[in-house]
Amino acid sequence: MGRDFVAQVLTGLADDAVRLYEEGSTIRQVAEKFGTGYGAMRRILRQHTTLRNRGGRRP
Repeated sequence: MGRDFVAQVLTGLADDAVRLYEEGSTIRQVAEKFGTGYGAMRRILRQHTTLRNRGGRRP
């Protein structure tokens, strides 16, 4: 596998994770869906979107 392929897969994962998060899923729910840890998923989401406050979903 080349680096370009791995980068495309990771970008696709990030896009799907961001979509789920922006639809209202929690970081923990998104992490579980992709089989990753909370911290790793938080870093991915933080790089690709604005994280919600700890108060929960935006109206």
